[in-house]
Amino acid sequence: MVCICLLASLPRAPQATTDWECGRIELSAGTTVYLDEKKQWHAATNAYYNIQSHIKGTNRKAGNILSLEGGVGHTLCSGLCNVGVDYYTQWKVTDDKFANVTPTFSASIVTYGIGPEINGVIPINAKTLAVFKLAYFGELGNRVATQGQSIIMSVTLAKPKP
Repeated sequence: MVCICLLASLPRAPQATTDWECGRIELSAGTTVYLDEKKQWHAATNAYYNIQSHIKGTNRKAGNILSLEGGVGHTLCSGLCNVGVDYYTQWKVTDDKFANVTPTFSASIVTYGIGPEINGVIPINAKTLAVFKLAYFGELGNRVATQGQSIIMSVTLAKPKP
């Protein structure tokens, strides 16, 4: 299955008259493939292409960005948990158009991150589930951007409809 989306960014600037003047248009597509018959091993990726608009009334414009994110994982605990390795990367594929920014600087922005993730569902009681995620990303090889480490933790309490 492949999902393809088109997104115009919001909120609108007070003086903007079209979505294009709001900032960007995003094109995205993604897919998940299962690597075995039991569907316990899986790989997924999403691609995003952000088309930046000009700042209203000027010839200034941020460069367009291509992003990829995804990972490879394995399902455990009768489908209640996944463990795997996630990645993300981002490239600025066109130059910024601003005064005082050299083309070499603006077009060379690159970001990479990789790390482990565990996510799953914990039944709290008959009417409530806890959906959790714990991920770590180490960034490497970044150009013209800060480089560091990230830890993402989330818990959502859900009450599924009967």
